[in-house]
Amino acid sequence: MQSRERELHQQLSLYISKGLTKVPELLAAAKIAAYWPIKGEVDIRPALETFQANGAEIYLPRVTGVNLEFIATPDLRLKDAPKGPFGIPCPDGEPQPLSSVDCVLVPALGFDPEGNRLGRGKGYYDRALGTLNSTPIRIGVGFSDQIVEEGLNPLPHDVQMHLVVTEKTIYRF
Repeated sequence: MQSRERELHQQLSLYISKGLTKVPELLAAAKIAAYWPIKGEVDIRPALETFQANGAEIYLPRVTGVNLEFIATPDLRLKDAPKGPFGIPCPDGEPQPLSSVDCVLVPALGFDPEGNRLGRGKGYYDRALGTLNSTPIRIGVGFSDQIVEEGLNPLPHDVQMHLVVTEKTIYRF
């Protein structure tokens, strides 16, 4: 990413993070599963710090084989954490069932107007979310230019979001 693009990415990420801190479902959440941003994804760490400062427990993913595990992460800096697949810092601790969290923040390459998401093609989030009912509330996070007008033609195992938050609006499904 070039300097100007990086600066715009940081500004929009901060704006989205501020927007996340106003989403009623997240404000009411005691436990929030989230992601560590990679490769141009929205950097939600400022929002996670705010939620944590307000008493919410934050759970970050750890890749184990073909699955995601979510680990309570009291120190969001993860500066000494070992790197896992994709260079993502791996939190240490016992995995918690995703069904025990109130909301899960999900990254994507794109979203459509029905709440479908296009991930990176490995199916980690779809597998993690696919066994759950409507809890936790699934909140996609992306930039407005990641919203595509045409449907993404979801597969039977793809999991829809309940909300998608961008810098321009919040979509509810």
